[in-house]
Amino acid sequence: MKKTNFKKNKIKGLMFLFLFLISLLMMSIIPAINDNQLNSIIKNDNIEGDDLNEDDPKLSLPTSNYEWWNKSWNFRIPVDISSTGEQVDAPVELFINFTEYFNDIVVENPWLNKYSIRVIEYTSISDYTEIDCEFEPWSRSYDNETNAVGEVIWILNGTTLLGTTREFFIYFNNGSVSEDPYIENNIRIWHQGFEEYQVDDIQSGGGSQDTYPTSGDWEISNTTSARGRSSLHMWGNCWKVSYTGGLNIDSNTRVTAKMRFDDSNIDREISGLGIHNELNPIPASSESYNIRGNQAWGSAESYKYRNQYFTPNTFFWYTMQTFDVQNTGNYIFYIADDDSYTNRDLYWDDISVWSQAVQTVPDHMLTINTGDVEPITFSLKVITKDEFGDPVPNAHIYITNKTQESMDQNHTTNEDGEWNF
Repeated sequence: MKKTNFKKNKIKGLMFLFLFLISLLMMSIIPAINDNQLNSIIKNDNIEGDDLNEDDPKLSLPTSNYEWWNKSWNFRIPVDISSTGEQVDAPVELFINFTEYFNDIVVENPWLNKYSIRVIEYTSISDYTEIDCEFEPWSRSYDNETNAVGEVIWILNGTTLLGTTREFFIYFNNGSVSEDPYIENNIRIWHQGFEEYQVDDIQSGGGSQDTYPTSGDWEISNTTSARGRSSLHMWGNCWKVSYTGGLNIDSNTRVTAKMRFDDSNIDREISGLGIHNELNPIPASSESYNIRGNQAWGSAESYKYRNQYFTPNTFFWYTMQTFDVQNTGNYIFYIADDDSYTNRDLYWDDISVWSQAVQTVPDHMLTINTGDVEPITFSLKVITKDEFGDPVPNAHIYITNKTQESMDQNHTTNEDGEWNF
């Protein structure tokens, strides 16, 4: 009897110590997601007890079967990419509002560590590869806490076949990641999507070319775009210019652009792009791409597209190799040369300059879908044993959540003395 009482008392003592340690463990696991307010706690102060709604996406986020790439990262966003036709080494320019994602799951004190963003491609639930990527914040409106918006950029290495879907996750927020390994504008060295347009971003170029026979007409359209909400709309006779700040162009540099016509004819003389060191005079023919037009003008590189892709009211996605001439690329020219001034509509969007070879088939656009943000989750397996090392079935285990009391749990171990939380 004394030995039995000792055994019972010892079990009680062990269970008390066990529950005390579990309580400390959970207190450290659950709230500790907040690391210097970069890796923040998910909470909702308005939800208690019976008010918990399992259908609320802010409380029961869809979980994927894909393994977590690195548990030092606290959040990830699933991204599926397919193409309307085969593409090889096509670039991805994905706008993301991280602040909205934080708000979707009610993150307290949201703060994006922009240097922690990583892109991981999955070929199965447990087979994944890190992809070179970069994050370019919107320069005029970005704020880590209140408006963490920008573009995540990477290359779809290899071939993306028609009918296939490539699976990616964008991971973010690891408080230990610093700026040191991060190089901005290493993949995409310049971009104009007209989303943050301000007066004087677009200038008049080409001297009299922009005013003959009358002043060129143009606007920033907020109703027509290839991606986002804005584009450059030109009609009449226009030579407009964006200042790039100077680009180091070499044989590996590529230019991509999305262009749309709203007429079925090719009567305008030149519709294309130019890259030039000076605002005036206009770029030489060898420094320009003539994508569509009835005038034999433009570099030899541009003739692979000229007048081949021009379905009305449709954006096409062109890739152009850089010119043989030495060029620092201070200015990008948007050319809508139409001396007869026949009022034809031309739209430009997503003009990008790349530091490496990319390729797009003009009429094969990417389809990109993003899912709900997934916060990292923790699992805990509890094993209870007595002082002799034997399993203790039917042991009561209670775990408290100091952040949300409604998530407190009370369970009984199975016949093996175990329980998985």
